[in-house]
Amino acid sequence: MNQGFCLGWSVKSWHLKLCLFLWYTVGTAYSVHLPLLRWKKYPVVVAICSWLFQGVTLPMLFHLHAQTNIHGRPLSLSKHAIFVFGIMGIHSMALLIFKDIPDVEGDKRHGFHSFASKFGQKRVFWICIWLLELIYGVAILIGLSSTHLWIRLAMVTYIYILIIMGIRHNIISY
Repeated sequence: MNQGFCLGWSVKSWHLKLCLFLWYTVGTAYSVHLPLLRWKKYPVVVAICSWLFQGVTLPMLFHLHAQTNIHGRPLSLSKHAIFVFGIMGIHSMALLIFKDIPDVEGDKRHGFHSFASKFGQKRVFWICIWLLELIYGVAILIGLSSTHLWIRLAMVTYIYILIIMGIRHNIISY
């Protein structure tokens, strides 16, 4: 009896096997203390790695797994899936940069040249906010251009909620 991992399940999909392998190896290379593999020291490498891995590779492998193993369809990438990969890539880069903002002193102490330590916490914070606003704005515009009425209504409701939140947090003044 094949127990697979310690949890008693086995992974039969090559997409998920590749996903788990990449997750482990990239995560190890990102944070391990070997001289050539300490990617955290190089913010451009971290951003590229994050975009490729969290924004493109993982969602694509999960999408392909769902296409072939769950729905029984042949391998294909739709333009909707490619749009999601782009949004997820930018979103993951923004989140990765965000997480370094509170740890500027530790990064400087350990010799890491993160974006926040190079450009300042406030500037990097607003760059991340701008990136997130950009992808949310693009997603809203795509939603408003939909042919389905319920999607357009959802986008209008979403815009209304964003305006109310902006007013409540004094970002938007009226």
